[in-house]
Amino acid sequence: DEVTTETLGRRTGGATAEKRVENDIADIGCRQNAAEQQGFRLLGRMRLGTVGAAQALATATRRDILRRTLTGEHSVSALARDYDMSFAAVQKHVAVLEAAQLIIKRAEGRERLVRADPAMIARARALLARYEEMWRARIDRLDALLAEPETPPSSTPTPPPASTI
Repeated sequence: DEVTTETLGRRTGGATAEKRVENDIADIGCRQNAAEQQGFRLLGRMRLGTVGAAQALATATRRDILRRTLTGEHSVSALARDYDMSFAAVQKHVAVLEAAQLIIKRAEGRERLVRADPAMIARARALLARYEEMWRARIDRLDALLAEPETPPSSTPTPPPASTI
């Protein structure tokens, strides 16, 4: 069921390249919409808690906290010092990352230390890599369609069908 230039030409009756690209985009969108929605739900369900990985990575602050915890363990108070927000706000960001299981938090005395969970990050990265591959293939197909020379319409009129009188 793959969309090719040949099948597009047949479906569109030899339409212009621009029209074929429009048709291809619509066709790809229809065919892949359900699969994409399922994949995004999978990314969102990458959790045991109540927050999905996609939701947890939705803000720049949480992405930065995750990046910083990849290098090692940090106390929540040390993380909070670098942001222009309250300590409680940073704690909430950490809680969202923890609920998505992207970071692991442990207590050491009165301090709470957090570090990234490499296994969960690897799972999220693998899923995102599959989506990147899918989108790159789509873009390559559209580039190929746009690179095709446009065939001008036939200049010779077709004779009317013979009448059977």
